[in-house]
Amino acid sequence: MNLLETHLGLLGLNTTAADRAIQMRKCLRASSLAGRFYAASFEADELGTATALLAWRDRWYEHGWRGQALGGSQRLTNVAEVEPVAVQAVAPGVGQRLLAVAEALGHRRPRIERIDLVDPLEDFPPAWQRVLARLPVVAPPAVVAHASRGTLLHELQQALMAAAAGERVEPLAWRDDGTLHVVRAQSLLAAAQWQAARIAALPLGEGAHPSLAVVATGDAALLDAALAASGQARLGAGVPSALRPALQLLPLVLRLLWAPLDFGALLQFLTHPLPPLHPLVRRRIAAHLADTPGVGGERWQQLVDGLVADLGEQGAGARDDVAFWIDHPRFDPQQGAPLAAVLERVERLAVFFANRLHDDDAARRAAWLAGHAQAGAVREALRALAAQGQERIAREMLERLVAQAGGRGSGNPLLEAQVGAAPVAADPAAVIEPFDEVVWWPLAAPPLPAPYPWSPKELAALRAAGVELPTPEAVLQRRQRGVVRAVAMARERLTLVLPPPEYEVHPLWAQVEQLVKGVPVHPVESALAAPPAPGLAAVPHRPLPARRRWWQLAPGTVIPAPQGASYTSLEPLLFNPSRWVLQYAARLRPSKLLDLPDDFRLLGTLGHRTVERLYRQPGSLDWSEADVAAWFDREVERLVDEEGAVLRMPGRGADFEGFRQGFRRSLVRLHRHLRTAGVARIEPEKPLHAETPVGRLEGSADLLLHFGDADEALIDMKWSGHRKYLDMLKKGQHLQLAVYARMRQAETGRWPQVAYYVLRNGALLAPTGTPLPEARTVALEPNGTAALWQRAEATWRWRQEQLGRALIEVVVEGTEPTEHSQPPDGALELREPDDRYNPYVHLAGWGEGQ
Repeated sequence: MNLLETHLGLLGLNTTAADRAIQMRKCLRASSLAGRFYAASFEADELGTATALLAWRDRWYEHGWRGQALGGSQRLTNVAEVEPVAVQAVAPGVGQRLLAVAEALGHRRPRIERIDLVDPLEDFPPAWQRVLARLPVVAPPAVVAHASRGTLLHELQQALMAAAAGERVEPLAWRDDGTLHVVRAQSLLAAAQWQAARIAALPLGEGAHPSLAVVATGDAALLDAALAASGQARLGAGVPSALRPALQLLPLVLRLLWAPLDFGALLQFLTHPLPPLHPLVRRRIAAHLADTPGVGGERWQQLVDGLVADLGEQGAGARDDVAFWIDHPRFDPQQGAPLAAVLERVERLAVFFANRLHDDDAARRAAWLAGHAQAGAVREALRALAAQGQERIAREMLERLVAQAGGRGSGNPLLEAQVGAAPVAADPAAVIEPFDEVVWWPLAAPPLPAPYPWSPKELAALRAAGVELPTPEAVLQRRQRGVVRAVAMARERLTLVLPPPEYEVHPLWAQVEQLVKGVPVHPVESALAAPPAPGLAAVPHRPLPARRRWWQLAPGTVIPAPQGASYTSLEPLLFNPSRWVLQYAARLRPSKLLDLPDDFRLLGTLGHRTVERLYRQPGSLDWSEADVAAWFDREVERLVDEEGAVLRMPGRGADFEGFRQGFRRSLVRLHRHLRTAGVARIEPEKPLHAETPVGRLEGSADLLLHFGDADEALIDMKWSGHRKYLDMLKKGQHLQLAVYARMRQAETGRWPQVAYYVLRNGALLAPTGTPLPEARTVALEPNGTAALWQRAEATWRWRQEQLGRALIEVVVEGTEPTEHSQPPDGALELREPDDRYNPYVHLAGWGEGQ
């Protein structure tokens, strides 16, 4: 098309699909919508409706329409009524460009000596037929069988051509002469490895590559990966993708415009490899969101201030970047966003990409170029909307613009074809010259032709207006001709790689099975598992490491210990040393940057923060229960926005209301407990520290209660687990409370009382003798909390002695205790393993059947 337009002086500016859709939208809006069949759709989705109707008229033009009036139905009539405006305002599509070329060919000839057709002229759309009829075209030669006569492959080629011509064909008898090979793999990965090994074993022909063509209609990128892994030249068969990192950034930025904030998109933006934010800023904010998913408020401001201070001279710019990309006004998707605000973000992103177009690395430069092209296309589309008087843009329209700007996506410059690669075709009809071998990998079924969106009556009206749309049957016949031609191009061998059983197989295989009786199918896995075969080498089997109860490190190994400890680090050291070693000595950390907190952790955090804020209010301890409830009603919205805004996201309304209603009762009940107990003063989130025989301990108590007689009580708040924590008290296993109490005892010389408060249902659980009269109490041994701490010290000494010998116990499910697992007298009773809360469980090995 470009060549003809250049020769004829018709070459014009390239117009993107997004620009054409916006132009069509203007035409539809300028026309009266009253009575139009698309009126309701247009009101709901202007750009989507314009895109659909534009596709209709483009297809009609390519198949013979000249823009004249149409009858037969209201739909056809309505579209044709807009055409007098659209033909002037909308950039021409392929069909309209062909009309102009055909007209110019009537009085001017381009300097083209000959055009060799690969497909028959009648297979082209009518607009192309009119152009080609005025050019020196040469009809395609008849398809012939290229295999040697007398071979099974030659007979199969002849039979397929005869069947395609409608002739009756007698079945062929199978004979193994090496010209037809059919294999099946249980996975595409196995099929790719097998094919790569076969290509590696083939002798090189002219041009430094085997005389072999690959028809890759499936996941050809997998085949390329297998070829690269075996040291062979890549085919370059990967398809362009709209999921390239550079093309993901703009959609993520625009998703952050809408209220409520999409925290999944924000986390993706922060962990994206190409975001316009300083790496330290991204990491810190992502870690913050993993604990408190909210933007704004005191903690957010502390985070930003800390970033500014740590970045020094870059701090002011980082603050501006955070304000622009994250902490900015958001808009109601129903009302749309101001076009100026959207355009500002797109333009800034276009500049971000433009500043990197001189990158020395070719792969990065290609990524920046793809992102810049996408942002530029959206920018121009938004400017066109602004020129049409549009002031706001709906979310659906914006997303459609971005999708159109991305088009087919971009390729990966690191996966292009390499020297020595075999020719590859994504469509069998593209195999137009003979090869020694044709490989079809894999032989999966293609998608069926999509049905037309018009009724039989409308199709008849279109035909009457000169629009000759091919029937689905004609499309399938054209496909079949391409398939037969690809098979006929094999001179010595045809290899068909059938897809795994769960895939639907190409109709060619049904034909081959019908024409060649008894054709065997060889399993790929048998070839892969039975070396020595050409290009294959045996890989010794290495089983996954089995789970063991004990790890013995090399003699003399010193396991480093952190300078400080807390309950969080002390608990795994006592009960599962392998987890402690991996987390604190080896410093292995599961990433917190890829997930938002689950409901259990999120609601617990919100509950803790609510209680902390309440009792930091001056005089709040003297408030009535009604005052507490009223305060919560005022604060809960701001609290959720700042630290739990995922509850604002679509689909979470019930969770938000459940927290609002349920925790409101629990908060009032907690206040009643404290007022009834006569608490004189409350310190929420009280920092604690102490030097102890197990080292320096640090932590913070959720609530430290002071009574008038100098007694104290520590309350640890849990979101849920009423039965669990009641049972821990009954068994004297409340170690976390004992750790906190020990730190407080080191400061005051007295052991405080302890209690659990379950935020979800308002249950207060405490040992007998508590100063909290409405608590549910559990009888403990005398000085039970102090005695529990003494047992913890004994357990710590026992574990330290084991670590000193580089002996580490692995307490996971599927392992049994040994004699070394028996704690000494006076130590804690060890717990049963619970792998649900152990992020290192798979580093402990694999049990049978896993």
